[in-house]
Amino acid sequence: ISNIPGPPFPLYMAGARLESMYPMGPLLLGTGLNITVISYCDKIDFGFLCCPEMVPEPAAIAEGIPIALDELEASVGLNANPA
Repeated sequence: ISNIPGPPFPLYMAGARLESMYPMGPLLLGTGLNITVISYCDKIDFGFLCCPEMVPEPAAIAEGIPIALDELEASVGLNANPA
């Protein structure tokens, strides 16, 4: 897992605002999964790269990210999704 701090301010190209970043880290020999996270304008984006023989269901990992983030926020007293 790699975390890359991105800019906390918006980026533009030809007048268009960059909405999201899609990070991709290396998948080295013998490694089944790489998860790279980049922050941008007070949000984070995740990139997943995997070897299908070693990680046959990467979507299951990706689907667990929002749940894990909610648990992390709750553990430090944050409530990003108020009822």
